[in-house]
Amino acid sequence: AKALGAGDGMTLSALERDGDCEGGLEGANGEGPSGVKCAHLEEEQFVVCDCDIVATVNKVIGGSELERAWKDEMDKFSRRLGVLQDLEREFLEIDIGFDKMERDLEKLKAKKSKDEADALIIPEVHFFDVFINDSRFKMPGSPNRAPQSTAVRTSPAQKGSPRPAQKSSDDIIPVGKFTPKVPNLPPEGPIVRKELDISSRVLATRNFPLGVFFKARITEVLPAEETDDGEPMYHIKFEARKPNAGMRQSKWFSPRELAYADRPPVVLPIGTRVVATYTDESWNQRQSLYAGLIAEPPKPLNRYRYLVFFDDGYAQYVHIDKVFVMCGTSKTGVWDDMYRDVRDFVKTYLQKYPERPMLRMRKGQTVKTEWNGKWWMARVLTVDASLAKMAFEADDRTEWIYRGSTRFAPLYTALSHTAQQSAAPGGRVRRQNLVPATGKQHRPFVEYTREADESSSAATATKGDETKKAAAAITASDRRNAARKSAAQDRKSVPWEEPEVAASQAGTRELRCVEGSSTYRRKIYLEHECSPACVEPEDPEKLVGHNPLSIPCLMGWERQLAKPSKKTKRKVFYTAPCGRRFRNIAEVAQYLTLSKCLLTVDQFCFDSAVNVFAHFEPQTVLSSLKDLTYGKELVPVTCINSLSTEYPSYIEYSATRYPGKGVTLNLDKEFLCGCDCEDDCQDRDKCSCQQLTVAATGALPSGVNPSAGYRFRRLHEPLITGVYECNAQCKCSKRCQNRVVQNGLRCRLQVFRTEKRGWGVRCLDDLPQGCFVCIYAGQLLTEQGANEDGNQYGDEYLAELDHIEVVE
Repeated sequence: AKALGAGDGMTLSALERDGDCEGGLEGANGEGPSGVKCAHLEEEQFVVCDCDIVATVNKVIGGSELERAWKDEMDKFSRRLGVLQDLEREFLEIDIGFDKMERDLEKLKAKKSKDEADALIIPEVHFFDVFINDSRFKMPGSPNRAPQSTAVRTSPAQKGSPRPAQKSSDDIIPVGKFTPKVPNLPPEGPIVRKELDISSRVLATRNFPLGVFFKARITEVLPAEETDDGEPMYHIKFEARKPNAGMRQSKWFSPRELAYADRPPVVLPIGTRVVATYTDESWNQRQSLYAGLIAEPPKPLNRYRYLVFFDDGYAQYVHIDKVFVMCGTSKTGVWDDMYRDVRDFVKTYLQKYPERPMLRMRKGQTVKTEWNGKWWMARVLTVDASLAKMAFEADDRTEWIYRGSTRFAPLYTALSHTAQQSAAPGGRVRRQNLVPATGKQHRPFVEYTREADESSSAATATKGDETKKAAAAITASDRRNAARKSAAQDRKSVPWEEPEVAASQAGTRELRCVEGSSTYRRKIYLEHECSPACVEPEDPEKLVGHNPLSIPCLMGWERQLAKPSKKTKRKVFYTAPCGRRFRNIAEVAQYLTLSKCLLTVDQFCFDSAVNVFAHFEPQTVLSSLKDLTYGKELVPVTCINSLSTEYPSYIEYSATRYPGKGVTLNLDKEFLCGCDCEDDCQDRDKCSCQQLTVAATGALPSGVNPSAGYRFRRLHEPLITGVYECNAQCKCSKRCQNRVVQNGLRCRLQVFRTEKRGWGVRCLDDLPQGCFVCIYAGQLLTEQGANEDGNQYGDEYLAELDHIEVVE
């Protein structure tokens, strides 16, 4: 075959095969290798076919859509390849992120280890408020335990010296093995304030003194000779952009408004004006710089931290590395540089230092605390040296407060009240039991502490004299604790022994799970609007004689105890007969009003420590009376004798007062003033009777107390000016929140014989804080009659009813 033409116009010629060529013949064109068989064609035998091969192939391929399918597959492959590239890039970014996280984790571990090491600097020393003679606590070498090693490090020269014997009356007793570790404190010395030059680094704020401080640099200096105050002034520029925004370029800063950006080279004394880091625990441990004042130097008792009083009223312990000195202070007094609201407190504090009145507190105590101009009940969560962390139960808010702050009601009252007379003039018989006691162990009380200056020994001591330093600290602590005891409480030096329960008080607390009426069945809560149809119209007065706190459970309510987690305390919930659940006493009071329930709000208790089903049963009963009042009280008062078969002598019981000779009672109802409340006096601001109680507190040195009186029919603290309850002239019902005492005895009381004190009275059920127990009823005497009876029979059972003189 022979191809004719060239290029794209190549044609294929048809030929007739004549036969096989002889071997060894050359090709048709006379060329070609030997041995190739060729066919000889004549020209007339060529049949040319005009056929375009490329076009034909393209046509065939186009007709079968192969090209489109090939393009689609190529597009899919490209997309998959792109996805693989994206995944590879993401994997690379993830690897980089993991590497960064590992590096950050290592840094956090190192920082945490450093912080933990800095925190473990307090010697493991226990401070006792009583003298202990028990041999189990004697050091060293008690027979009840293995001898402990030396409590402090000793230098090589001291290892062979005998250790002085530990006195059994020491207030500070080392327990276990510890090594006092002192951080890298700077040395003591005077504060040298360097002059500021251009480009000096400082800390400044736009809103002095309450604003946040930021790093800045000095851009211009105005010499003191050119200023009116005789002190240099400075122009600054903040290093960050945000503080510079909107700041007037013409504003000048005095040295009292600037702080050095470098750590102070010496230990700062009391009263030094500083800028310190404040840590906000409520905002993810956010830290900011604020102006303040050094109130306490670093020492072992506060874990070598500065106590800083900030200008906005907060107090916090700050690490020594996070405190910066102000560049200048006022000549009239450092308190003049502070915010006006704290100047008086800081001035008094510095003038009386080192004597500081502080409230001694323990974890779990409830203290009346001021917040936003009102008194609130707050609970002590923890105590850190001179600070106490308080939890306000009203809104679940926590706050660190200085224990010497007058925001605590006991300290405020102690510092504001004048000394009260020890006896009435003219030898009158007076009873002081109406005045609140201030020295009870279960209450916070004011102690006057004298802080020893321990910063010098802590700052300049070396490792070789740590033993002397620890001994000096212990000696100073001994003196300080002795001063606390002499000013606070007199405690005897007796070993502690487990108290033996007297026979008259021996008994058990039995749980009586009451069962409600058969008409009450637990209901599944369905969304609805509460109304009187939610409760049964049953009168709780029919159940008088039971524990008042258990009466709601007898009327279809449920009292539930819940503990969300191990770290939280138990909480109480009430479930109404309609299935609605209540979390606090305020919600219950609102529900009782909506449903017009006949129960009163004081029959509910949200204190988890109160068991409404616990009942005291005496261990031994030799003689008993079912009702000592013979029906004159709503609730029977039982009487038992666990010591003998003796019965109390017969007395004419009286549930009300009765006048003596020469006493005239004014029982005219027109003498009373009533209120117009129709909501059972829930709004104390609109109730004229409750406002009388508030107005009466104006006679106290502390002034008017707007929160005085009942809170949900409970009185949480003594009120020597008295409580004005609603009366017959008022429009409120007997379930009013300001009608408590007039409703009579509701608690189950029991008179019992004691070993040395005659007959006593106790309650058989748990009592919540502030609930009403009973009245002190008796014969009303004139002043002359009280003096005569007091001189003849004693004044143990006389009470002064002249509230005006009691308050005075």
